[in-house]
Order: sequence, then structure tokens, then C-alpha cells
Amino acid sequence: MINEENIYRLIIEKSGDNITIYDLNLKCTYTSPSIERILGYTQQEFMELNFEDLFTPDSLIQIKLIMEEEMLLEHTGSGDPLRIRTIQSKEYHKNGSLIWIEDTLSFLRNDDGIATGILCLSRDISERKRMEDIIQKQITEKEILLREIHHRVKNNIGNIIGMLNLKTDSTNNPEAKTVLQEAVSRMRTMHILYEKLLLSDNYENISIKSYSENIIDSLVTAYYFGEKTITINKQIDDFIITAKKAVSIGILINEILTNVFKYAFKDRVRGEVYICIRTSDNIGTLIIKDNGVGIDDKNKTTGFGLTIISMIVDQLNGTYSIVNENGAKSTIKFEI
Repeated sequence: MINEENIYRLIIEKSGDNITIYDLNLKCTYTSPSIERILGYTQQEFMELNFEDLFTPDSLIQIKLIMEEEMLLEHTGSGDPLRIRTIQSKEYHKNGSLIWIEDTLSFLRNDDGIATGILCLSRDISERKRMEDIIQKQITEKEILLREIHHRVKNNIGNIIGMLNLKTDSTNNPEAKTVLQEAVSRMRTMHILYEKLLLSDNYENISIKSYSENIIDSLVTAYYFGEKTITINKQIDDFIITAKKAVSIGILINEILTNVFKYAFKDRVRGEVYICIRTSDNIGTLIIKDNGVGIDDKNKTTGFGLTIISMIVDQLNGTYSIVNENGAKSTIKFEI
């Protein structure tokens, strides 16, 4: 029959992890047989090593800082007696190679709770680190490729905008000029998105506040109001949204604001537009309201712009309404 002492011995000798005990001066007083498999030293050789010769300079600095923090907690009595620290460090194998080791440290205590030594459980994580490096390299390569794709898409959109602008300038047909200007406006919402993504380290998400304000400012700059004075009031929450949803929101802002600028202030010398984007309980709300002439029932459901709006809202699984409220008020709700 195996007694308790033999069970503990078997656990220590057969464990894949190594068990080492240090005194408070970091002198090794015991190490288990697994040390030879991990670092190549026999138990006796390891116990005779200088602690500082085991680690690379950077790892040694890290460990010393951690030990200073831990000993300060001991002296002040402010630390949890059962606390555990886990650190990853580079250690020298007997053959001179570098091994990544994960150490789990805790204090050994006497019956009075006073720290008398340090228990260290060590595990070779070199293979894990190698795989992490491979994955990180692949991620970096994909980020570089994605950045290049975004850059080329942005440039291509810019070229299309430039050609449309040239065509707009060369035509004398008012209807054709209007159609071309609207096409430029729609392309610009995508151009701004890709520009924002290129300036960001995150290629999947974007700040809706920064993106939407750029679109609004671009529309205001591009649209000719003549002698009219149009005041734009913005109240936009700053939250993160996926790039896919952001471009949809950008198109909605473009379509609604374009309609406002074209129709809301006919025969008026001034007007106000209120634009609000807010979020609550994972639902976003876009409100664009003007104090113009309002909208008649027929125009609530017809027109190419409104067709685009309905299509985009459906893609967002959202809702859209437009009412007369001392001018036209468009409200769109969508899932974040």
C-alpha cells in the first residue's frame, strides 16, 4: 500500500513542472528532478548555481523588482499571505540556449505566518512562446496587407471623385450636374471612412463621432447655399462602431442632409439643422431635424434618396421615420 509520503514523492518526481524552494536571499535549498529535463542541470548542479547567472539581464531586473515589491508587502503586512505571483522570464539552459520559463511564486510560512522561503513552480513555455511569435507575425503581415488594401481603395475612390468632379465642371446640364454632385457626395462618405481607418490601428472599428462629424463638415463645405445662412448644431456621442455599420450610417447622414440642404429652406434666407447621434442599451439613434418647410406625404415615400435610406436601414435591422415637427424630423434607430 502506498503511503502519503510516497504519493507526494511520486507527484514531485513525475511532474512535468519543476518545484524549487529558495530562502529569502534567493539561495536554492531544494529543486525537484524535473530541473534536468527543463534546464539540463542535475539537482546538485542547479542548487550550486548563482541565482543571478540563471536569467538574462532583462529578466533578472524584472524578477528583482517583483521581489522588492513582495518583500515590501511582507514588511508592511499589507499583502495577502496566500497571494501568488506569476512571471515569465528567459533563463539559460545548461547548453547555453535560452528557455522561456513561467514561474508561479508564493511564500512558505512558519506556524506564526512569517515568510521563511519562496516556493517556485516552473514550467517550460518555449513552445507556447514560439507559437505566439508565429501568430503575432501572421497578424502583423495581415495588418500590413489590410492597410495596403485600404490605402489602394481610398486612392481609387479619390480618383473616382476627381473624375466625377471633372465631369461635373464640364457639363452645363443642371440635372446632370446635380446627379454627379450627389454621386460625389456618396463616394466621399466611403473615402472619409477609409481615410479614418488608415489613420487608426484598428481596421474593424471606428469612432462614430469623428467619422460622422467629418462627413457633416464635408457636406457643408461642398454644398453651395448661396446667400442663405444655415446653422448646423451637432450633438454626437462618442462610441465605437464597426466599419461596416459606420459606412451605412455615413450614407444615411449623406442622403438625409442632402435632402435637407436641397429642399428644406426654399425661399428662406436662413435655417437651422440639428444632428444628433446617441446610444443607449446597445441601440443607436440618429436624428436629423430642420426648421424648414417640412415634407409632404408624397415625398415621405418616394425618391431615389429615400429608397437608399430604406435599403440601408433594412441592412442595419433598424427603423426609420420622418415626421413634420416645425420642419422635417428624420429618426433612425439601429443596433450597435
